[in-house]
Formats: sequence, C-alpha cells, structure tokens
Amino acid sequence: MDVKEGFCWRCNLKLRKGMVICDSCKIAQYCSQKCKEADHLRHKSVECPTWSTKTCGHCQKIGAKYQCADCLTTNYCNGDCQKRHWKRHKPVCQIWKERVKQTALRPLKYTQDLPYYFSNSFANDLLNLENNEGEGSSSSADLSNNDKITSDFSILLPACGDLRQMIQTVYSLPVNFTGSLKFVLNDIDPFVMARNVLLLYMFSSSKDDTAPIISSIWLSLLLFEEEYSFLQDSLKNLIEMDSMQLKKRTNGVLEVSERSYNTLRGVWLGWKNLEAGIWTRVGFITRQQRTFMFALDPLAVESTNGYIEQVPKRHAPSIRIWMEDGVITSGDKRLGNTLRYCNPTFTGRQRGERFRPGESIPHDFVFQYCVRCDCMPFQMWDYLDMIQHIDCDSVTEMCHAFTTDCVIKVTKMMNENRLIIKTFTEDFLNIESFLTDSPQFDRIFTSNLIDYHQVGTVLGTLEPLLNKKNPHAVILTETINWHAEMEGADLPTDQKIQSSLFLCAAKDIDPTMKRFFAMKHKNYSISREYYNNLDYFISYLRGRKLNDSGKFRYEGTKPKLPTWSDVKKWGGLHLRDFRAGRHKVVPFSRRVNARAVNMLRGSVRTLEWYRKEI
Repeated sequence: MDVKEGFCWRCNLKLRKGMVICDSCKIAQYCSQKCKEADHLRHKSVECPTWSTKTCGHCQKIGAKYQCADCLTTNYCNGDCQKRHWKRHKPVCQIWKERVKQTALRPLKYTQDLPYYFSNSFANDLLNLENNEGEGSSSSADLSNNDKITSDFSILLPACGDLRQMIQTVYSLPVNFTGSLKFVLNDIDPFVMARNVLLLYMFSSSKDDTAPIISSIWLSLLLFEEEYSFLQDSLKNLIEMDSMQLKKRTNGVLEVSERSYNTLRGVWLGWKNLEAGIWTRVGFITRQQRTFMFALDPLAVESTNGYIEQVPKRHAPSIRIWMEDGVITSGDKRLGNTLRYCNPTFTGRQRGERFRPGESIPHDFVFQYCVRCDCMPFQMWDYLDMIQHIDCDSVTEMCHAFTTDCVIKVTKMMNENRLIIKTFTEDFLNIESFLTDSPQFDRIFTSNLIDYHQVGTVLGTLEPLLNKKNPHAVILTETINWHAEMEGADLPTDQKIQSSLFLCAAKDIDPTMKRFFAMKHKNYSISREYYNNLDYFISYLRGRKLNDSGKFRYEGTKPKLPTWSDVKKWGGLHLRDFRAGRHKVVPFSRRVNARAVNMLRGSVRTLEWYRKEI
C-alpha cells in the first residue's frame, strides 16, 4: 500500500519491462514473478481482499456487488441472496451496528503528555510530486525545460510536532523540481516549537562541515564540547534577538510571530541556564531521569526487549548501546573522544504541567529530561530510506548520516531562497487569526488531531485554506488511537487466531522461522500487517460520523446509521475511497515488517480529503 507508483510492491525497485501484477486485484505490481510470490502472504491477507471482487455471503459466488447497508461487512449477489441469508446474518449485523453506536458514544480524550521532541512514527513525503502535480514528468538528471516542475507549493502542518515531516518532504523532492516551498508550522506546545525554531535557525547558517554538529544536537543526549558550544551560541543569539531580527538574520527564510517568539524565548532561556556538564548535578540527574523513564514504564521495557529481538541481528548491538547512553553521532567521532555535556534540549516540562498558547513559560518550571521512552530518534526516518543512504550495522550511525544529508539539503534550499518557513505557537482552532495573508495550501497534514477533536471540526477549520485552484490539493488526517477501545480491532481476541497470524508473519519475514521460535518475548505487533481489521475501521469512521452529526448524544436513541456514502462526504470534502484503490500522497497504511527498526504499530491510518474527483 505504501509503494510509489512505478515501483515493486515487494523490493521497492523501479519497475521496468516484464513487470507482473496481482491476478486478483489488478493493483499490486511487481518487478518479477519471484517478488510476487514472496509478497503472497502479506498482500493476500489485507490488500488483495480489499480491492478484489467479493464473495456472496449466501451462495459463495465470486462477484458480489452489493453490501448489507446496515453493517457494511457482508456482500451479496442480489436482494434475494441477502433475504435468504438474513436469519444467519442478523446476529452478526447487530454486533457491527452496536460497534458503530458505541464509537459514537465514546468521548474524545486529550491528556497533556510530554513534549514530542521525537515522534513515535516516521516521516512522510507530503508532496509526492511524481504521482500528483508532476505526474508524467521525467525525474532523470538530464532534463529539458519542459520536464522541470517549476511550480511553487505551500504546506500547512497544524500540530506539526518535530521537524521530520518538513525535512522528509524536502529530502524527497525529485531532481527536476526547481520551484520553491513554503511551510507553515504550528504546534500548541511551546517546548516543541522552541526546539524546532532553534534547529531551523541552525540550518539557516549551516555549512556542510556544521551539518553533522546540528544532527548531533538534534538527535543525541550527550554532546562533544564543540557541539555544546555551537548550541550555546545559537541559544544566546536567539535570546538576544526578536522576531524581526530573526527574519532579517535568516534573509526572510524563517519567520516567527512576535507573540510566539516571546513565548519561545522562555524555553531557550531555560536551556541556556542549565549547567549541563556530565560532572554537574544537573548532568547526573538528567541521565538518571532518562534511566527512570524506562524503569517506571514496565510495558515500555517489555516492548523494548521484544523490539530488540525483532530487529535484524546486526542492528541489535547498536540499539542496546543507545538504550544505555542515548548517544547518536558519527561513528568516527564516538571512538576515542569524550562526550562531556548533556543536551539541554532534551529537557522541558513534565507530563501534566499546563500552559496556554502564547503565554510566557512560567519561571517555576523545572526543566527535566522529558523524552518518552517509546520515541527513539532513529525511528523518525523510514528505515528503507536510511538503508539506501548508508547501509551499516549501526542504526545510530545510519540515522546520523541520513539526518546530516537531510540538513545539507534543507540548508541548500534555504540558501537559494527556495524555502520559506513560518512558525506559530497557537491552537489550530484559531488558525485564521494568525494566518493574516489568507494563504491557500496545496497540502495540509494534521497529524492525529482527529483523535482529539471531531473530524468535522478539523476539516471545517482547515477546508477554507485548501488551494481551490490545485486539483491535487488534499488534507491528510491520521488516526493512531482509533482501535484502542474497540475490542478485536487491534488484534483478534481468539488466541488461536493470534498465534496463526504470528506464524504467518514469522514465515513471511523468515521462512525458516528459527529466529521467532527463539524469541523470549513474543511481539505480536508483527501480526498486525496480516490481520484484516478493515471492517472495524469502517465501523469506527461511521461512529465518528454519527457523533459529528449530533443525532446520537445519549444511549437509547435510534438514529439512522451513516452509510459509506455519508462517510465519504465530510466537512465539505470528499474522502478518497481506500477500499477502491491506493492513495495519491500518503499511504492509507504502512508496511510494518519491511521496517523492523521503525517499530511501527501497524494500526496508524491516514485519510486523504479532497474537493472533487481528480
């Protein structure tokens, strides 16, 4: 599901003559029969059944074109087959309808967690130009003027989190792109945005020889003296400047609202004032707090142990070392040198400490280590990208090298004045008040805002900002928590089925399965890729639609449940039908086991919303 058009669904190599396609769904494409056969277990488990012709629930004939309108889980040839099957289907139908209703009744929960300095999911290319605005253009180095993509694009990231989405988008630009990009980054968390602006400021004045230093400051808990000095100088400059001076200093590349800048200065002051040498009390406590972060979360410890068993064996030692010290730097520097300072930008507010957008950081905040133990810096990039850039045993070395290359590419675009970045520390619900120039965006990526806000609220707030002149413009919404309170949605409750799925996954990854039988911790997350929970997800969307409609606010009412057509029209936009084909920008779901190092949940779903059919 996540392979770009024109690439093999198994090995991800570019397709050439002699490619083969799946005989059933006609969508999956492979470079060879060998890859097609190797992908059989994975593709036939979820993707192919979703896109292939359906089997009638009554007569079992292939080619059923109608669905039960109440539950949307069973297909039929015609009305007659549905009537004949009703007696057997009725109990199942009632269960699925109840799931929709329970989802509609479930309140959305939001807790103020630790700052997300690193996400627990990897980045996306938010443009994917080759399959959208640049479709059909050449991507080779030898280009004529007609082949070049000269358009400019604007991208909005409300609830942006760290910089990975922006960086990955720039890194993924095709060689024939000669236009410019404008990013608007917004997050309600001033600690996250303070780190983002600090890194962007470093980018703007970076040279190739300072790019590795910036990568270490971004990724590593411990720093060398030259890295720490570079960080301190950058913090000092930001504290002494105001927003207008920052814009001037970066030649207009980086713009922060004055209100946001005053808030961020409080965070920079907190980091600047920390005595972070490893010999100091602060340095000792910071490393101790990181250890406690793991020790106080038994589930994290258990999942981490299972994770290390799951990654390729050659990578496990480097990950274990990172668990111990949190260091991510270039391999040659780590040998024979002393890491003398803790990275103050890994500290900040604690879970539950409250703040309001735009207010100054309270002086009584105690800056403590605050990176969640399931947020690993080397997981924010796609492992398949990292390994193409540099393939070595050390995951941390691969991550540092890839990040450094990303920094160089972003800096190059900044120096060419082809990259403009605006940042705000505000609630996205007030977005119109701080976007004074009424911009139109070609992509809007909302992260998982719909886990905490009504879908209609998110889409209704952002739809006016979508570029009306670009037929490829989309709003992208993620959901991470959709399955949490729906029994059976994450994995089947039946232990025998769980075990069969685990064995299926193990066989797909390692035909001998010796590695998996030797596991001390059975990590069933690898099974999610082979579990078809699409009916649960459809029920979840129908429940959210019912909740948004306002017609189902308390138990006992009997409203008409939303149809699939109702779900596909929401907030003035259309949902791209992932049941009928692949997405255009970001995949509906990711291949999990091709990216063992990323430790993907396998439950994240991305939805694409557009104005009209392209």
